[in-house]
Amino acid sequence: MIDIRILNRKEAKKFSYEPHDFKTAIISITDTDKADVVFEKNETNGIRAVLKLKFDDVERDYKNEHCITKEDAENIVKFVNKNKNKVDKFIVHCEAGVSRSAGVGAAIMKALNGDDWDVFKNPLKCPNMKCYRTVLNAFVDAGYFDEDPMEEIKFKEEANIVKWKEFNEIE
Repeated sequence: MIDIRILNRKEAKKFSYEPHDFKTAIISITDTDKADVVFEKNETNGIRAVLKLKFDDVERDYKNEHCITKEDAENIVKFVNKNKNKVDKFIVHCEAGVSRSAGVGAAIMKALNGDDWDVFKNPLKCPNMKCYRTVLNAFVDAGYFDEDPMEEIKFKEEANIVKWKEFNEIE
């Protein structure tokens, strides 16, 4: 089982400065109007590969905001395929570490480990479902699943929203 960690921008940058005795690959998601996070790959921090993506935390394109594309998802699947046997851990980060990275990270968990409930049960995460569906579909297209994993999506999303609202005291 490969460990997948979901972080925010600041945590991911801090992670890159710390020594680690394991190998990691980072999927770095930044807003379309923000600068990329710069990660140095070296023996001390264990970073072996970085995929940089730019899309916003939206369900559809609107004015100057752009959602994840099928091409982004295909690049994620290619990156995971290339690195899954070379690293111990995938780090997925976005600006806040709550929505886009949670959606992408959950889809990777489902594809690699068969289970993504840790993300959907976590009241600190609220996966962007466009990201989740798009990446999961790319894994389906790449032959990762014998059965369609999409059937559970609505239930997962509803359960997560209830937990998110309770945690954040939203009625």
